[in-house]
Amino acid sequence: MEHREPARSRRRPLLCKERVALRLRAIGFVALILLLAGCGDHLSPVTPAAPAATTGTAAPTPAACVPAAGPATSSPTIQISPASGGPGTVICITGYLPGGPDAAHANEVQRHGTACWDGCGGLTESADVSWSAGRAGFFATRLTVPTTAWLTSDGPKPLAAGAYRVGVQCIAPTASGCATQPAQATAPFQLTGSASRRCGPGQPCATLTLSPNAAIPGTTVHVGGWAPLTQIIGQPMGYTLVLDQGGNPPMVGQVSQRMDGTIQGSFRVPAAVNGQTALAAGRYTVALEAFFNGGVGQPVTKGTRVVGNRLLLAPTPLTIAPAPTWASLGQIHPLAIQPSADLFGGAITAAGSTLAYCVPGGVRVSRDGGKTWSTASTAAVAAAAVKAGYALQQGATACASALADPAHPGSVFAAFALVTPPCRCAPPAFMVGMATSDGGQTWQVIPQPPAVKPSHGDLGFGGFQAQGSGVAALFGLRGGGAPTVEVSTDGGRTWTAGQLACPATGPCVRWGAAPSQIAACMASFPQPLEVAGADGGWSAATEVDLCLGTSQVATLSRSELALLTGRAQYPLGVSRDGGRTWTDVALPAPAPGQTGFDALEMLPNGALLAASQPPSPTWSFLPPGAAAWCAVGGLSTAAQSTSLTAADGQLWWLEGVFSGKAPVLHSLPLSALTCS
Repeated sequence: MEHREPARSRRRPLLCKERVALRLRAIGFVALILLLAGCGDHLSPVTPAAPAATTGTAAPTPAACVPAAGPATSSPTIQISPASGGPGTVICITGYLPGGPDAAHANEVQRHGTACWDGCGGLTESADVSWSAGRAGFFATRLTVPTTAWLTSDGPKPLAAGAYRVGVQCIAPTASGCATQPAQATAPFQLTGSASRRCGPGQPCATLTLSPNAAIPGTTVHVGGWAPLTQIIGQPMGYTLVLDQGGNPPMVGQVSQRMDGTIQGSFRVPAAVNGQTALAAGRYTVALEAFFNGGVGQPVTKGTRVVGNRLLLAPTPLTIAPAPTWASLGQIHPLAIQPSADLFGGAITAAGSTLAYCVPGGVRVSRDGGKTWSTASTAAVAAAAVKAGYALQQGATACASALADPAHPGSVFAAFALVTPPCRCAPPAFMVGMATSDGGQTWQVIPQPPAVKPSHGDLGFGGFQAQGSGVAALFGLRGGGAPTVEVSTDGGRTWTAGQLACPATGPCVRWGAAPSQIAACMASFPQPLEVAGADGGWSAATEVDLCLGTSQVATLSRSELALLTGRAQYPLGVSRDGGRTWTDVALPAPAPGQTGFDALEMLPNGALLAASQPPSPTWSFLPPGAAAWCAVGGLSTAAQSTSLTAADGQLWWLEGVFSGKAPVLHSLPLSALTCS
């Protein structure tokens, strides 16, 4: 359960991971992971600040920077123009690289590289590279002179007039690890007119402010301050935030940085470090961390510490106070429970006493609480997909998730992994919603709302929800605000524009559109929790990562909610203002043999049920007000699952969902879930 912050606009900036993707060949795997770890993708967009004022006059921006004609040489060479100027000067770099392409033969990787200020051991900037149209190997790129201090492996370096080296690195032909090597070529530049006084010898350099500076685990702390510039990829990469307790400090978040060095961002006070070790209440230190390839020298600036190949700057105190406990919540009686989307499969969906789940070639449906079952065939899905201009991934006719309409006996709604012709290849594949109103004899693709514009093949389908007397189909591309909704009240035969509907009881809170792309969980796949405002509009109060498993939002009263996500660092949060703000609640330590909660469910009686996967599969039970988990007795560990559904007095789960065969259905009475 991540990023519980007050509702805000979610216009999506360019992801840091997208900005660094083309660097994959330039740096080693470990360095890439650390580089991505510094990406502040979860932060609000940062508008670059104007350059800091200086007494010098910057040289004018070159009118054009194009590959220059000249003799081919046996080694890389560059020329720069102008060769002198003040902070903020835009330098045109032209040169020749033996073996480089011409414009007609340059691929996407070869159109990007690195420009270096103060040599390639100083400040580096991502650079777009243009190649000569007529002569292979001749190129041009640009570099902007910094307007404030920057960070090197020897610590912060102040902006001061003098001689510097401008260079290039990782410009084609490139090799793995080129970012750890010296510059391919350099040229001298004379910096004039600098008046910056930051980061003088022996003086503290970076500053860090925390608001608040004392909080319970899970509280969002807003970060401000100033620090030397780091690597620039569109904008400075910013810094990682660590909890510096000596030794190897764990990461707690990231901050973004403007071109003038100011930093901003936020992090959540951790309940534990390294995912397991609980933090005791007390006084801690938060610091900025920067990673360097090739090790770190001895910094000369006060307030800077070396840990391996990292520099730590601006140590700042943070007091962590005790969090509320599960026992302190007392008796809980949930009025309703909404699970998050399960577009990727593995769970049984329930709408009252109507249950559904996917099997190869069909959807299994029960309309009497699991007493009897029937199958709606998906054999006609392939033809319906082709008619709508799509193709099933690998020709499969198995759905990924399904919902049966409780009001229309022949109507079933399902999500399928489709791809777009002519490639018909994956990854990625995208979820597309389809419906049958005749028990599976025919299927139709849910019409895409005109307001939803596909992005790179992503059709924006975000799942089905039963609401009122109908079924809603949600659409919404990532970062696109509240979902667009189509509603059918006749079992999927026709669809009209609609909106999310408030639940029958409690705060007006609904899950938004789930991400429709299917890919490996190397990045987050967030589903927002939408809250209705006084004007009837919806906005995201928080979001959960579907890669962490199914989450739940439970209605506790007219204004209170609980949010559970088993594998998140903060598994339980409580809101007392209808979902606008959240306070994290400390759960008792997992039962012996468990390192965390692979699944966490609130049952209709208010108790929590936690499941863990092999090698030590266990179910644990936590009654309301209890201080410790207890083992659930009388269960076969062979049939345990972490995709659980409570419906109609029973707990349901599937075994062998991804085996390629029909999964095995299991259930037991909720009354059997007691401490052994």
